[in-house]
Amino acid sequence: MKKNNVKYENMNDDKEVMKNLHKKLRNIYTILKALLDQSRFGWDDEKHMVTADSYVWDEYLKKKRKLPETTLTAEDSKKGKRSTGEGMIDALKSIASAVDGMINRKSDSEKKPNVIEALDAISGLLEGDYLKACDLLDDEGKTRIFLNLAKNKRKMWLMWKINLKKDN
Repeated sequence: MKKNNVKYENMNDDKEVMKNLHKKLRNIYTILKALLDQSRFGWDDEKHMVTADSYVWDEYLKKKRKLPETTLTAEDSKKGKRSTGEGMIDALKSIASAVDGMINRKSDSEKKPNVIEALDAISGLLEGDYLKACDLLDDEGKTRIFLNLAKNKRKMWLMWKINLKKDN
């Protein structure tokens, strides 16, 4: 029945996505903290980005060959400041996109009927037949057929399959 339990279908994928998101956020945090720990860098609360004078950025870039994508905005060039805003925005957008994808996959799987719930919804199914149905529906193909049948036809199909199996 494990392979038929739709609720946990994407659990491993979600776990990997969350690990990757955590890693990205940790990297962003490390970069921001390193910049803000230096006395000549500051944080602009309105723009939500790291700021510094042009000469500070130039010195920093000479020391560090690799820094997240840096941009010079028109407003910042007037003030003589550069920011890492665009690189941060891109990183956060990719994280948001991954989270949205995870949420959409989860909501899609929640819409799919669960085979156990479908069996529980059948009235008058004896315990022995219920257990035989669980065994029968361990097969993905049979589960797909069962779930695609109209609700009023499911019991009839199950009983036919169970009796057919009994005769063999």
